[in-house]
Amino acid sequence: MIFKKKVVVMHPFLLFVILLIAALSPNSAGSEQPNAGMMLQEMSTAIRSLNYEFNYIQADEQDIDSLRYRHVILNGKTFAQLLRMDQLRVEVRQNNDQISYFQSDLTPFTLLGTHIVDAFPSVVFSDFSMLSQYYHYIFVGKMRIADRICQIIRVLPKENNRYSYFIWLDEVTKLPMQINLLNLNGQTLEQFKVISLNMDDNLTSFVQNLKAPVPPLMKLPEEETVNFDWFPKWLPAGFVDIPPNEHQLMHKKKFLASRFYTDGLFSFLITVSPVNKKNNTESHFQQSRRTIQTQVRDHIQMTVVGEIPLSTAKRIADNLILKINK
Repeated sequence: MIFKKKVVVMHPFLLFVILLIAALSPNSAGSEQPNAGMMLQEMSTAIRSLNYEFNYIQADEQDIDSLRYRHVILNGKTFAQLLRMDQLRVEVRQNNDQISYFQSDLTPFTLLGTHIVDAFPSVVFSDFSMLSQYYHYIFVGKMRIADRICQIIRVLPKENNRYSYFIWLDEVTKLPMQINLLNLNGQTLEQFKVISLNMDDNLTSFVQNLKAPVPPLMKLPEEETVNFDWFPKWLPAGFVDIPPNEHQLMHKKKFLASRFYTDGLFSFLITVSPVNKKNNTESHFQQSRRTIQTQVRDHIQMTVVGEIPLSTAKRIADNLILKINK
């Protein structure tokens, strides 16, 4: 989906020094600190309600994407377009609650939704009032991004078992101008960074193209239930299963049961399945925010997949209580 380049990630100590200088600058020293939680809520409102155009990059430890995103509210309806700017053309269009995907090597299709999930890190759509139970919101200072003064906020978990964020908000519009996802060691895993921001009134001109007939609506398969009796004995605080979703996949008389968990900011999936392996084994894989932790225990394979640190995924898998009802 993304074209490949080598990404140079800023060293965490250098990032800390820069942010410390920003926090101690004359513009911030001696002044009353803003309410960081309120600023994050304003960001979430701005991203949904304003007319704007972003040219930006999304980068992780291995890849970098160059994209353009346009967003317009017209006559009470939401119109948006996400366009990949290099190599294979990929376009996502939003016509109110219909999100359509276009790619030259795939058949176009449409899903129902409230926003284009690929356009921003999911943190911008979070309920920060609810998340305050599990995260600290810390105002750090100010810095320029894309020639605009930005306010910097740290989103820091209260327990050291999930990732954290640095978020740069445009001081005037409250739109996010840069978002860094950090691991437990303070190293940047992923970065969203705006290169230019356009608030021109003529943005509505692109909406006409989005009013064309949309591709067919993709129907999601219906889920079937299976009687698996298993549960995680330990989860990070705030993670709940939404919904408790057990479904059955038939393949050579084997079953797969899965549950999806989220704290409103990060999410992961637990899957459980019988296997023929006799020996207990363990393996893991991690790339950027995504972790896969797999264990085989007593002919049962348990896999934790999601946006959590490896140590957290391993602890979840270690504490799964399993009993398959035959």
